Amino acid sequence: MNKHDFSVINYTDQEIPCFEEKQGQKFVSYGHDDLYGDYLRDLFLASSTNGAIINGVADMIYGGGLDATDRDDSDSKREQWLRLQDLLRKSSDDLLQKVAFDLKLYGMSYVNVIWNKPRTRIACLKHLPVHTMRSGVADSEGVVSEYFYKSDWKDRREKEKAIKAFSLEDRTAASTCFQIKRYTPSLHYYSVPDYAGGTNYCELDQRISDFHLSNIRRGFFPSMLLSFKNGVPTQEERRVIEQKVIDKFTGNDNAGRILITFNDGDETAPEFTPIQQNGADGMYEYLSKLVSEKILTAHRVVSPLMFGIRSEGGGFGNNADELRDSYSLFNNTVIAPFQDILLKSFGMLFGINDIELDLFFITAKPADFLDLDVIDTLDEGEQQKEGVSTEVEVEEFSQKKSPVAKTEFADALIELGEDESELLKSHDMIDARKVDYDREEQFDAMWTFATVPSSKPQAKSDHPEYGQDTELIKVRYAYMPHVTKGPGKHKSGKKKGQLYDSRPFCEKMVKASIGGKVYRREDIMFASDRATNPGWGPGGTDFYNIWFYKGGGSCQHFWERRTYLVKNNERVSVNEAKKIIQQNNGTPLETNDAKVARRPRDMQNRGFINPEIAQRITTPRN
Repeated sequence: MNKHDFSVINYTDQEIPCFEEKQGQKFVSYGHDDLYGDYLRDLFLASSTNGAIINGVADMIYGGGLDATDRDDSDSKREQWLRLQDLLRKSSDDLLQKVAFDLKLYGMSYVNVIWNKPRTRIACLKHLPVHTMRSGVADSEGVVSEYFYKSDWKDRREKEKAIKAFSLEDRTAASTCFQIKRYTPSLHYYSVPDYAGGTNYCELDQRISDFHLSNIRRGFFPSMLLSFKNGVPTQEERRVIEQKVIDKFTGNDNAGRILITFNDGDETAPEFTPIQQNGADGMYEYLSKLVSEKILTAHRVVSPLMFGIRSEGGGFGNNADELRDSYSLFNNTVIAPFQDILLKSFGMLFGINDIELDLFFITAKPADFLDLDVIDTLDEGEQQKEGVSTEVEVEEFSQKKSPVAKTEFADALIELGEDESELLKSHDMIDARKVDYDREEQFDAMWTFATVPSSKPQAKSDHPEYGQDTELIKVRYAYMPHVTKGPGKHKSGKKKGQLYDSRPFCEKMVKASIGGKVYRREDIMFASDRATNPGWGPGGTDFYNIWFYKGGGSCQHFWERRTYLVKNNERVSVNEAKKIIQQNNGTPLETNDAKVARRPRDMQNRGFINPEIAQRITTPRN
């Protein structure tokens, strides 16, 4: 070997994906080595900053899940909403969350669309991981007719499985693949993530972490040199000497390593020439900051606080305004476009099942104190999409305050509720509708055929005259919609800059409803007998009828009636029960008090005891 030979280790170039067709290959390569998806996945797992942002953005895209502004507008819309819930229940668990995550991580996602036997409706939807999918080669018109699936594309022995591309015209295959992707210039088969320009820094973040970990594991450079110049002992003698030195000079409290040499004298002693690091500590500190900044820039993050990444500066209180403003900007410029891609794609799929709803993702907020400036400029339908309501402020109209703690306002009713998830283990929900003005008893009367002595005793009720449950049917009520207006400041008008707050009763009831709480009618009547919403009763008392007036004067909430049928019973099927509801939809029977279904803001004096208060309100009723 030539004594002057030496090698230089170079860093790899940035991973720029190349998606190309190869002769004799049915699919299009996903990157140079056909493993670009695995590369992105590894960067997500290896870079703490990159992983935190991707997780956070994916959670913000999905938010609180799908909802619809018009789901209670008519019986037809309510039926469509039920069909949508039924389709999602039959689909993959957490389908929308997984698709949102893939869209952020990879810039695209795949859904396995499965038709019913007649090929007229979609039976269910399943998630297909992006790193397991490859696109087939397009025809002369640029149409991809099939995709290919393989659990591990590094395994050359595994055979890829072809899946027909989703098509509205060609429904011959029961199982098809539907691709959702961001637009990327000059790319036809695949897309790249929005942070693709920062993948080098994501990889550098991983390398810096590996470097520091390797240094610590190896104990850094030896901290002591011990030379024996009285000859070279045998192998066994050296082992004994080394062990005695280690026992004497090292341990948990003595960091570093000892370098031991044995030689015949000064002339044969080894010479050590340390390589100066030239401020390596400062270099890596600079690189760490640079990497974090570049990764945040690649993801278009306005403030790292949104993802739990602290930067230099004061405490959390000093960053509250920054967090509020940056969240609004980030939500509008980054999150909303991702949501729009998903809504358009899934809207087309849902339309096949005659689901034509104004869908939106419930906005997730990183902190309870946030109240976006844009809210005051939105109409009520748009505000619902933003996750707030046009509810009137409690400080402005409550004439008498109660000493009862705010956190206890709704406890009297919530503690009587039950978890819908438990109920659905034994029952199917067959109907959900806004409580009608005067037809509540009509719907109760539909199930007289099922009124037989129950083998299971009913829960004890203080208002048995309002009971509705039978052997086959249960009726529960949910507090809707799932929106309130949190604390914040008035943005305009005479009270500009002044603080306002929403009603604690409504806040707690909505939170419980989101968590799946539903109530019997007799429990709602019982809660009305207790100090449930202090200060909103006649004369400022603590008592009023929650069944009629919900959260009090000008409240926009209403009760949603939900009907459940015992699963797999031998007397009536789910479809038969739904037909009973449809057939009786126009039959006038005994009516209920019209105030039950009406929002207080739609009532006389907007639901206030004092008409003078109602005259002061300028909030639109609709």
